[in-house]
Amino acid sequence: MTTIRSPELGPYKRGDLALIPCTEPDPVLGWAELAEHHAHDLRSIHCNGVLVASIGYMPLSIHEADAFAVINRDACKGIGAQVAVIVHNQIKQWMSDTGICQANASCAATDRVAQVFLRAVGFRKSATTAKTAYFTFIWS
Repeated sequence: MTTIRSPELGPYKRGDLALIPCTEPDPVLGWAELAEHHAHDLRSIHCNGVLVASIGYMPLSIHEADAFAVINRDACKGIGAQVAVIVHNQIKQWMSDTGICQANASCAATDRVAQVFLRAVGFRKSATTAKTAYFTFIWS
């Protein structure tokens, strides 16, 4: 018998970001706490009761924001495309609600899995340095 795995967007619970195993180092010391304090529209994605991702954004201006998705890669095996659709729809929703028309995201330049995920969400690569790949999501 096959178990149907269907990820669902739900409310964010304090501490979810810190619970997700992540191979990348935090961009700044205490990033999870900073994100919980400053991010907007924090949400978590669960699948069969397991936390698979937390997402949100930090406004940079009235038209631009930095978006993030912290993903539990092991828990997302087999449902990555579904998680990408949820993230895509959530980004479009908060962009529509706020008037923000550009979201930025980045990942390690060598992290092909993260780059594929960002493209699946709807981001387009805008620049690459030796360490970082930068992506932009434009909504109109």
